[in-house]
Amino acid sequence: MADQSVPYNGVDNERILLWPARTSAEFWANADGCGSSPAQEQRGDVSVLTWTNAVKALEVRLYSYATNGHVWPGEWNHPSRVPASEELWSFLVRDRCCRLSVSRDAAGTPVTLTMSQRDRLPAKAVIRYTVDRRAPSPDSPVLGATRTFSTDVFVRARAFVGETAVAGESGIHVRPLTPRLAETPAKTVAGLHFDYYEGLWDQVPAVAGLKPAASGIVALPGLGMHHSETNFALVFTGYLRIPVTGLYTFTTSSDDGSYLDIGGVRVVSNDGPHAIGERSHSALLSAGLQPIAIGYLQQGGDAALAVSIAGPGFAIRPVAAGDFVTPLTFGPWRVGTSTTRPPEASIAMMMANAVMRSSRRVGF
Repeated sequence: MADQSVPYNGVDNERILLWPARTSAEFWANADGCGSSPAQEQRGDVSVLTWTNAVKALEVRLYSYATNGHVWPGEWNHPSRVPASEELWSFLVRDRCCRLSVSRDAAGTPVTLTMSQRDRLPAKAVIRYTVDRRAPSPDSPVLGATRTFSTDVFVRARAFVGETAVAGESGIHVRPLTPRLAETPAKTVAGLHFDYYEGLWDQVPAVAGLKPAASGIVALPGLGMHHSETNFALVFTGYLRIPVTGLYTFTTSSDDGSYLDIGGVRVVSNDGPHAIGERSHSALLSAGLQPIAIGYLQQGGDAALAVSIAGPGFAIRPVAAGDFVTPLTFGPWRVGTSTTRPPEASIAMMMANAVMRSSRRVGF
């Protein structure tokens, strides 16, 4: 109401015509058949007027902030603590005719759509839906509490009482997933290939063109193969054994940043400088070997990296030594300053040496 840039009481001059805020609200209330007598509510210095159409479950609201001026009302810049973004989102969600959610089985398909109807809908309201992106009509099929889809569709739902649409429309994209196919690399050994880089970055660097300070094979992703206490990055690459086809959830817990890719696609993004924190995400994978890359970033302070996995038939657990393999042709090999590929007989010794050091924790 104290806004001088867009006056609350409107502007009417030779250059511009701007209706007063209440006049605009009354226009839309009339258009929605909400009547002319709004309910009034006072929240500190914020006045809320609500026009209602009970038959169609429609509302128009006007929030009047007495002292905010030309500033978007947020939690920290308005003493009455009526944040406009949260109020707007709550209003829009409340206006939907129903809540739609999807769930998948371990194979990713079919997809089950679940519909929960709004409490405020008229007793005789019926939810109707379409799957061809057209708006639902009174002749569209009725949407029950659950429905199964095996193809990619966009569901639009609307409540009707007879021929009259009530409340707002709901929608959701239903996408059955296809498992990523496994790969069959050439001769492999247990473990992951690692490259160690020194430098200052805000994220795990793109390593193309960078020369590692050290490389080798380790049984597990972790720390211990670095030479510096600060400002370094590690990238682990190889293949992950997937026992059965299904949906797998990966978690990285790190200080500072980390990521986890499957087949070149970012699954977990936990990158950037930060204190210990974890992120999780899921991927649908076929049984067999799946290419995996795990990146780690350290700037300063404590250093930590842990990777966990959950999947069909087992709860979340730390990755184990038997989960990974690396092609023998992986390279170029760099251990210290050497670029010579080590003989196969020395691989087990190099892995054991790296594993013995992998429990090391860095901190100030």
